[in-house]
Amino acid sequence: LLSVSEVAELYPYIERSDLLGGFFVPSNGQVNPLDVTQAMAKGGRARGAQIFENTKAIRILTRNGRVSGVETDKGVIATDRVLLAGGMWTSRFAAQHGVTVPLHATEHFYIVTETIDGLPRTIPGLVVAEERLYTKEDAGKLLIGGFEAQGKSWGQNGIPESFEFDELPFDMEHVEPMLERAFARFPFLETTGIHTFFNGPESFTPDG
Repeated sequence: LLSVSEVAELYPYIERSDLLGGFFVPSNGQVNPLDVTQAMAKGGRARGAQIFENTKAIRILTRNGRVSGVETDKGVIATDRVLLAGGMWTSRFAAQHGVTVPLHATEHFYIVTETIDGLPRTIPGLVVAEERLYTKEDAGKLLIGGFEAQGKSWGQNGIPESFEFDELPFDMEHVEPMLERAFARFPFLETTGIHTFFNGPESFTPDG
C-alpha cells in the first residue's frame, strides 16, 4: 500500500488532489514484445522447435477422440497437443470444432504523447481502475488508454483473413468521455502534444 505522497513520488504526472492511496507491485513490468518474441523464437529453435510463418491453420485433426494433428495450407503437422492462441480469430476457429470460446473483437483506443523530457524508462505502469484508465512508458513517450463503459464490438460478420496489424478509424465522439477522464487525471496533457490517436481491435471476454 502507498500513501498519496508515495504515489506522487513514483508517478509525478498524476492529479492527486482526490487520491486516497495506491498499490505498488514491484514484480510487474513491461517488455518490448518484438524483442521478446524474437528471443523466444531463438530459444525455441535452439531446443528443436520449428516455426512456420505465413501458414494458415485450417482445422484440428482428431483420431479416437484425441488430437492427432493440424491441417494447414502447407500440409499436415502431426501432434497430440494443440495450443490455440489465435487472438480474435480464436472464437470462430474453435466454433468450427464444436467448442465455444467466449472471446470477441472490440475496438480499443489509446493515445501516445509527444516525447516527454526527463521521462524515466523505468516509470511504473499505472492503472486507475475506477476511471478505467491505464498508462505505460513507450520509447520516451506515455501511452494512455482506457476502456469505455460500453465498448464497440468489431468483426461481427467475420474478420478478414488479410487483416494484420491494421488500424481502424478513430471514433472521437465515442472515446471523448475516456479522453476527458484522462486529461483530468493527467493534467500535463494540457501542455503536451499528442503524437498518435490509435484504434485497433483486440479480443475480450464478455466481462471485459
